[in-house]
Amino acid sequence: MTALDIQNPDVTVFNAVREIKNSSANYVRCGVYDALPEALGTFDLVLFPGVYYHLKNPVLSLQRIRKLLKDGGLLFIEGASTTDYLAEQLNRVLGLPKSRVSSTAEILDGMPISFFDIDHKIYGDWSNWWFPTTRCLEAVMLDSGFRNVYVELKKNAFYNYYHRRLMGRAVADPAKPNPAEQEYEHDVISKDFTTDRNIARFRKPRFDRLLSWLPPVLHPTAKHIRRVVRGQFSGGE
Repeated sequence: MTALDIQNPDVTVFNAVREIKNSSANYVRCGVYDALPEALGTFDLVLFPGVYYHLKNPVLSLQRIRKLLKDGGLLFIEGASTTDYLAEQLNRVLGLPKSRVSSTAEILDGMPISFFDIDHKIYGDWSNWWFPTTRCLEAVMLDSGFRNVYVELKKNAFYNYYHRRLMGRAVADPAKPNPAEQEYEHDVISKDFTTDRNIARFRKPRFDRLLSWLPPVLHPTAKHIRRVVRGQFSGGE
């Protein structure tokens, strides 16, 4: 068993507890960004509770964890969400009744949205940064080398069932062992960029590309908004 943290194990009383419990747990003092299998080895199971929202580079952290896991290894993750906060703020701005907050939250939670809380509005602590929706965390995990991803938003014991948090699990995907490689981020161009194939790739209307990010239930609303906007700019034609 290996514990990893940037904190001093004497200050956090890890060493004291390890001695009391007569534990053989190994402690590695470093950040998750620097956690590499060359130094730590690989594992069958990684627990990642209450960490990702304290990080400014959460995607990189999950890519590092994928490298630490053996193919088929399990990741268990827990952390904060932006869903309920954004739903309350959106309802307030739109003047909707409080009874609609849960419906707003359900719609938002199905969208791959993250909130970079530079003003520390959600938890009010300077060390909290990245707050995703359920769909956003799922998408990031899928893109970071995991499959069979399951995430749910609910109250849990970490915060004494006071508010909803994200809890999930995933399996390290053998088909994507190196998710940090840049080939997974963009094309590596090997021939003239003006070939017919590359030109056709960018002919898809921008609206259609944006629409693909929205859940189907919001497509009619988005199309209606586009028609209204077009009518205003075309003089009502």
